[in-house]
Amino acid sequence: MKRKFKASLLLLCSFVLTLCLSALCGLQIPQQEMVVSANTNITLKMEDGAQVRLSSPAGLRYTASISADEYNAVKAAGATFGMFILPNEYRESVGEINEENAFGAGAKYCWHNAVSGKTQIIHCTTSQLTQKSGKTYYFACAITNLSEDNYETDFFARAYYEIDGEL
Repeated sequence: MKRKFKASLLLLCSFVLTLCLSALCGLQIPQQEMVVSANTNITLKMEDGAQVRLSSPAGLRYTASISADEYNAVKAAGATFGMFILPNEYRESVGEINEENAFGAGAKYCWHNAVSGKTQIIHCTTSQLTQKSGKTYYFACAITNLSEDNYETDFFARAYYEIDGEL
């Protein structure tokens, strides 16, 4: 039992060391600002990188933010917020994570219950964001219980908001 625990701890430490060395060598996950609805100029901003959670359950947490003025505008219109997390290789092999590929009958991705012929990804939603400061609101989505086989997987996160069924 101790040997298995030590091996798991060593693997986790190796993963964290790899992330730290990548950061020291100048490798950064690009920050993505995107307009997430064709009808407005509201911008959700993904924070750089992900937070590594070492305590149980171990995993990765991604955070998105929005200005207070923009949040208040879309919240007044009844917005809900969501985020997808998926291995970056899925975007290359399955397709970009967008309204067409994530929602509806022709979607290539699915979440919650596996659907035959569709690629399973992580999806979380919320209607309330947390105020970081007077100028910014944020929300987070996490992968927990990440298996050791996925410690070196390059994950990607994309935030969105929805009003009356429109992204």
